[in-house]
Amino acid sequence: MDELEGVTKGHYERLPIQIEIDGRTVSAEAYYAHRSYAEALWKRNGEEGYNCYTEKVAKGYVKRKDRPCHLTFLDQIRLFIASDSDSAESG
Repeated sequence: MDELEGVTKGHYERLPIQIEIDGRTVSAEAYYAHRSYAEALWKRNGEEGYNCYTEKVAKGYVKRKDRPCHLTFLDQIRLFIASDSDSAESG
């Protein structure tokens, strides 16, 4: 799973979390945007996060085969963060 999520490439991080289920707390792990860009991405997204990766959220995902070949995942993140939110929403 770490390879799929690009953990060694700085795409995501696997971090420990605590979950409360039926009144008891259990330990788990979850994938988060890498700390090198997570805060900037959150701000660029209107300080809105997702509590669940839904079909609606996934509609904004662009498959690797549909992205420019000369740009990495992190290049795409940096371009999105640097772009104007109004032009990105209309385009």
